[in-house]
Amino acid sequence: MAQMDDKAMLSVVITREQVEQFDDITLLREKCMQLSEQVTQCYGQITSALEEAEIARGETNAVGQQCENLSTENAALQAEYNALRGKLRSQMQAHNRVKTPSGEIAQLQEEMHKKQIEFEKMRRAHSLLQRQQLIDQEQIALLQEQLQGVDIKDSEGDNRSTHSAIEEMHMRSPIASVGR
Repeated sequence: MAQMDDKAMLSVVITREQVEQFDDITLLREKCMQLSEQVTQCYGQITSALEEAEIARGETNAVGQQCENLSTENAALQAEYNALRGKLRSQMQAHNRVKTPSGEIAQLQEEMHKKQIEFEKMRRAHSLLQRQQLIDQEQIALLQEQLQGVDIKDSEGDNRSTHSAIEEMHMRSPIASVGR
């Protein structure tokens, strides 16, 4: 019977239009098959690219975590470094104070020199005050002598002459000449 079916099919008359349509359908089927293969290839490429992207994302996350861990470790090491640096600095300062007391001696000598300068200034000021006191005492004595030698005729005239004598003596004073 299979042979009859084949013969029956052969005996069917096929028109040219039908044959052209069969050719178009065949071409369409072939084109669809090609496109299907291309879609399958693209899907495979997309799938593998997604897998690669997922792997890269995992690696990126791992590197990010590693970077974060290194940053934390770096901060801890920096803190430790700063602590050790401060400790070393204080030890060096203590060592320098113990090893080289000349630095302290020089500082003390400088302070002592400043104090000596201050003392010398104060001594000079005291000496000037003592000299001024002596001069003032001498002037008072001279004024008293002048007053004893002058006849008191008029109280106004006497007051004027005393006042002018005091001014004159004050002008002759060495302290008064220093101020000029």
